[in-house]
Amino acid sequence: MIAGWMAHAIAVSGLLGTAAWLTEPILRGRRRPARLAWSAALVLSLLVPLSTFLLTRLQSGDAPAPGGAASLLSLTLMTRGAEALPTLASRLEAAGPWLLGTWLLASTALAVALAGGLFRLSKRARRWPTALLGEDEVLLSDGFGPALLGIRSPRVVLPRWTLGLEADRLRLVLLHEEEHRRAGDGLLLLAGTLAVVLAPWNAALWWQLRRLRAAVELDCDARVLHRGTPPAAYGALLFALGTHTPGLPFSVAALSASRSLLERRLSMIVRGTRPRGPVGTILATAAAALLVFGACEAPSPTGVRPIGGDPDARAGSPTPPAGTVHAIVTDAAGPQPMVFVDGERIPGGVPAGLDPADIDRIDVVKGEAAIRLFGPDAKDGVIQVFTKAASGDTIRVDTMRADTIRADTTPAGVLRRSTPGGATSAKALPADASVYLDGTLFEGDVSTLDPTTIARIDVVKGGPAGSIIRITTKKAAGGGEE
Repeated sequence: MIAGWMAHAIAVSGLLGTAAWLTEPILRGRRRPARLAWSAALVLSLLVPLSTFLLTRLQSGDAPAPGGAASLLSLTLMTRGAEALPTLASRLEAAGPWLLGTWLLASTALAVALAGGLFRLSKRARRWPTALLGEDEVLLSDGFGPALLGIRSPRVVLPRWTLGLEADRLRLVLLHEEEHRRAGDGLLLLAGTLAVVLAPWNAALWWQLRRLRAAVELDCDARVLHRGTPPAAYGALLFALGTHTPGLPFSVAALSASRSLLERRLSMIVRGTRPRGPVGTILATAAAALLVFGACEAPSPTGVRPIGGDPDARAGSPTPPAGTVHAIVTDAAGPQPMVFVDGERIPGGVPAGLDPADIDRIDVVKGEAAIRLFGPDAKDGVIQVFTKAASGDTIRVDTMRADTIRADTTPAGVLRRSTPGGATSAKALPADASVYLDGTLFEGDVSTLDPTTIARIDVVKGGPAGSIIRITTKKAAGGGEE
């Protein structure tokens, strides 16, 4: 599902961005370029979801057909007749083409806007005169800059008003832009912007790009100060330029910046960068490593597939046809839940010859309830398939007030259901049958239960813990209040 994959990509980008956020102060404290952390986060935010998607597609192509003996059902949903309702999965599946179309339009619009903005800026730059400041040739604009313009051979652009600055301040402006040019910051910011253009719906990528822009400026400030520039003079220059902040695109490296970034830059100049202590460094590094590992190992969600028939035949149907069982299928290398068909355990998993049209209901039991009911072998869960042919072993309780239910687990082992007319039906059970009420062992008298509160009674024969009578109330089955 495209919607599930997009959510997975956002989650992965968030984890990687958090890891970069934890790593940035460590790098800065050791006088290393912090922009490396955000650059790596942006690259991995694109590569990890893409590689996960491709691997999932390759594995799904090599996996056995759904319903085969090697396949296991980990999550099931059954729809029948007029009761079938569109599920969230089917709605998201149906929305896939719309999401792809919106994605394409948004990426195209951003690409056009970026290319158009750079083209207009380049066209304006052709009319800007050049000036020689010492040994540096710069472009003089009406209000754009200070900034670098260009990719292959970026040129320094200064607004005309900067010519009125003192010689020392003007030298610092040129020094800052020269540091940007030496580090290739303009190309780095352009690459980050293109990453957002490729996935504009990924909010985490926008956050990473903004942090990359800030890291680029902070790193450049650190290099300028490392050259022996007086912090007070450089801070005063940043404050003066902060009142002339131009509207710059993300792909342009510039000395001036937004007010929030200006505050961070001035704070770094005043306070400096202090390395973290060894304990803090170790904890932050370990947390960042765990986040990166989690992002790389996070499984991409798989699509919803039908069991039996042609999987592609129903791919575009928002509402599955009557009698269709949909399942998320995993291969035999994953968890191994116990599978029962009509109360009999099937060691090899779901039998290949099982016809979905013959299935009446599928129940999934997992967690502690599965271990309690079926023993330690059920640690990965239990899947119970009930066919229509075995419907006599499932007693469905209606809401007729005169109905009474009696269960007897004596050696006679009889479960009875009586109707107002006096007719009774009984099912003989083994003497070792245990009664569970909503997953909890029930040792009382079943005849005291109010039949109007019961949704169904299931009989499972020959399980690891003996035969089981499972009574499910309407409240536990999600049918409202008892």
